[in-house]
Amino acid sequence: MVDEAGATPPDVAFLKFCYIDANAQSDVRAILNHYREAFAGLRARHPGVTFVHLTMPLRVVQTGWRVPVKNLVGRPIGGYADNAKRNEYNALLRAEYDGREPLFDLAEIQSTRADGSRVSFSAGGVTHFALAPEYTNDGGHLNALGRRVVAERLLVFLAEIARDRARGN
Repeated sequence: MVDEAGATPPDVAFLKFCYIDANAQSDVRAILNHYREAFAGLRARHPGVTFVHLTMPLRVVQTGWRVPVKNLVGRPIGGYADNAKRNEYNALLRAEYDGREPLFDLAEIQSTRADGSRVSFSAGGVTHFALAPEYTNDGGHLNALGRRVVAERLLVFLAEIARDRARGN
Protein backbone atom coordinates (compact mmCIF):
# COMPACT_ATOMS: atom_id res chain seq x y z
CA MET A 1 0.00 0.00 0.00
CA VAL A 2 2.85 2.39 0.76
CA ASP A 3 4.45 1.65 -2.60
CA GLU A 4 1.11 2.29 -4.33
CA ALA A 5 0.63 5.68 -2.60
CA GLY A 6 2.71 7.37 -5.28
CA ALA A 7 3.39 11.05 -4.70
CA THR A 8 1.34 11.15 -1.46
CA PRO A 9 2.86 8.54 0.84
CA PRO A 10 1.57 8.32 4.41
CA ASP A 11 3.41 10.01 7.24
CA VAL A 12 3.28 6.84 9.33
CA ALA A 13 2.81 3.20 8.33
CA PHE A 14 2.87 -0.11 10.12
CA LEU A 15 2.06 -3.77 9.67
CA LYS A 16 0.15 -5.70 12.31
CA PHE A 17 0.46 -9.44 12.31
CA CYS A 18 -2.40 -11.58 13.59
CA TYR A 19 -1.88 -14.17 16.29
CA ILE A 20 -2.48 -16.87 13.65
CA ASP A 21 0.67 -15.76 11.82
CA ALA A 22 2.81 -17.73 14.30
CA ASN A 23 2.22 -21.02 16.05
CA ALA A 24 4.29 -23.70 17.74
CA GLN A 25 5.73 -24.88 14.41
CA SER A 26 6.69 -21.42 13.10
CA ASP A 27 10.27 -20.46 12.35
CA VAL A 28 10.08 -17.03 13.97
CA ARG A 29 13.64 -16.16 13.01
CA ALA A 30 12.73 -16.67 9.35
CA ILE A 31 9.61 -14.54 9.83
CA LEU A 32 11.71 -11.76 11.36
CA ASN A 33 14.36 -12.01 8.64
CA HIS A 34 11.71 -11.62 5.93
CA TYR A 35 10.10 -8.77 7.88
CA ARG A 36 13.47 -7.02 8.34
CA GLU A 37 14.25 -7.25 4.61
CA ALA A 38 10.81 -6.02 3.60
CA PHE A 39 11.00 -3.00 5.90
CA ALA A 40 14.55 -2.17 4.86
CA GLY A 41 13.32 -2.00 1.28
CA LEU A 42 10.34 0.13 2.26
CA ARG A 43 12.54 2.55 4.22
CA ALA A 44 14.91 2.86 1.25
CA ARG A 45 12.05 3.56 -1.16
CA HIS A 46 10.16 5.88 1.23
CA PRO A 47 12.63 7.77 3.43
CA GLY A 48 9.99 10.29 4.53
CA VAL A 49 7.67 7.68 6.02
CA THR A 50 7.94 6.75 9.68
CA PHE A 51 7.61 2.98 9.87
CA VAL A 52 6.34 1.61 13.17
CA HIS A 53 7.01 -1.94 14.29
CA LEU A 54 4.32 -3.82 16.23
CA THR A 55 4.79 -6.89 18.36
CA MET A 56 2.67 -9.89 17.47
CA PRO A 57 -0.60 -10.20 19.39
CA LEU A 58 -1.09 -12.95 21.94
CA ARG A 59 -3.92 -15.31 22.90
CA VAL A 60 -5.16 -16.44 26.28
CA VAL A 61 -3.74 -19.64 27.68
CA GLN A 62 -5.41 -22.41 29.60
CA THR A 63 -5.65 -21.84 33.35
CA GLY A 64 -7.27 -23.61 36.29
CA TRP A 65 -6.98 -27.06 37.77
CA ARG A 66 -6.26 -28.75 34.44
CA VAL A 67 -2.87 -27.06 34.09
CA PRO A 68 -1.11 -28.92 36.95
CA VAL A 69 -2.83 -32.16 35.93
CA LYS A 70 -1.62 -31.78 32.34
CA ASN A 71 1.87 -30.95 33.64
CA LEU A 72 1.81 -34.07 35.77
CA VAL A 73 0.82 -36.38 32.91
CA GLY A 74 2.93 -34.60 30.29
CA ARG A 75 0.07 -33.29 28.13
CA PRO A 76 0.35 -29.94 26.33
CA ILE A 77 -1.35 -27.00 27.97
CA GLY A 78 -3.73 -25.04 25.78
CA GLY A 79 -2.06 -22.04 24.18
CA TYR A 80 1.37 -22.43 25.75
CA ALA A 81 3.36 -23.61 22.72
CA ASP A 82 1.79 -21.15 20.27
CA ASN A 83 2.15 -18.18 22.61
CA ALA A 84 5.73 -19.17 23.44
CA LYS A 85 6.57 -18.81 19.73
CA ARG A 86 4.80 -15.44 19.56
CA ASN A 87 6.77 -14.31 22.61
CA GLU A 88 9.97 -15.53 20.96
CA TYR A 89 9.18 -13.50 17.83
CA ASN A 90 8.37 -10.45 19.95
CA ALA A 91 11.66 -10.73 21.82
CA LEU A 92 13.52 -10.85 18.49
CA LEU A 93 11.56 -7.85 17.17
CA ARG A 94 12.28 -5.84 20.33
CA ALA A 95 15.97 -6.70 20.15
CA GLU A 96 16.06 -5.59 16.52
CA TYR A 97 14.16 -2.30 16.76
CA ASP A 98 13.38 -1.13 20.30
CA GLY A 99 15.16 2.14 21.03
CA ARG A 100 16.27 2.50 17.39
CA GLU A 101 12.96 2.75 15.52
CA PRO A 102 9.38 3.27 16.70
CA LEU A 103 8.00 0.10 18.26
CA PHE A 104 4.44 -0.27 19.55
CA ASP A 105 4.44 -3.15 22.01
CA LEU A 106 0.96 -4.53 21.43
CA ALA A 107 1.78 -7.79 23.20
CA GLU A 108 2.85 -5.96 26.36
CA ILE A 109 -0.36 -3.94 26.39
CA GLN A 110 -2.51 -7.01 25.77
CA SER A 111 -0.87 -8.91 28.62
CA THR A 112 -0.96 -6.07 31.16
CA ARG A 113 -4.00 -5.86 33.42
CA ALA A 114 -5.49 -2.61 34.69
CA ASP A 115 -3.62 -3.07 38.00
CA GLY A 116 -0.29 -3.26 36.15
CA SER A 117 0.26 -6.99 36.65
CA ARG A 118 1.11 -9.13 33.63
CA VAL A 119 -0.57 -12.36 32.58
CA SER A 120 2.23 -14.88 32.26
CA PHE A 121 3.02 -18.58 32.20
CA SER A 122 6.18 -20.62 32.38
CA ALA A 123 7.20 -23.09 29.71
CA GLY A 124 10.59 -24.74 29.50
CA GLY A 125 11.82 -22.63 32.39
CA VAL A 126 11.06 -19.41 30.49
CA THR A 127 8.40 -16.87 31.44
CA HIS A 128 6.09 -15.94 28.58
CA PHE A 129 3.12 -13.60 28.38
CA ALA A 130 -0.48 -14.14 27.31
CA LEU A 131 -3.52 -12.05 26.48
CA ALA A 132 -5.35 -10.91 29.62
CA PRO A 133 -8.66 -12.82 29.65
CA GLU A 134 -10.62 -9.68 30.53
CA TYR A 135 -9.62 -8.16 27.16
CA THR A 136 -11.27 -10.88 25.04
CA ASN A 137 -14.50 -12.81 24.67
CA ASP A 138 -13.13 -15.55 22.42
CA GLY A 139 -9.54 -16.00 23.63
CA GLY A 140 -7.89 -14.11 20.79
CA HIS A 141 -9.77 -11.08 19.51
CA LEU A 142 -10.07 -7.97 21.62
CA ASN A 143 -13.44 -7.18 23.18
CA ALA A 144 -14.68 -3.64 23.81
CA LEU A 145 -12.47 -3.18 26.89
CA GLY A 146 -9.39 -4.60 25.16
CA ARG A 147 -9.95 -2.48 22.07
CA ARG A 148 -10.31 0.65 24.21
CA VAL A 149 -7.13 -0.06 26.19
CA VAL A 150 -5.09 -0.70 23.04
CA ALA A 151 -6.63 2.24 21.15
CA GLU A 152 -5.85 4.67 23.97
CA ARG A 153 -2.23 3.57 24.08
CA LEU A 154 -1.96 3.66 20.28
CA LEU A 155 -3.33 7.20 20.12
CA VAL A 156 -0.78 8.39 22.69
CA PHE A 157 1.97 6.58 20.78
CA LEU A 158 0.96 8.14 17.46
CA ALA A 159 0.70 11.60 19.07
CA GLU A 160 4.29 11.19 20.28
CA ILE A 161 5.40 10.24 16.77
CA ALA A 162 3.59 13.28 15.34
CA ARG A 163 5.29 15.51 17.93
CA ASP A 164 8.70 14.04 17.08
CA ARG A 165 8.09 14.45 13.34
CA ALA A 166 7.08 18.09 13.89
CA ARG A 167 10.35 18.64 15.77
CA GLY A 168 12.29 16.98 12.95
CA ASN A 169 13.31 13.93 14.99
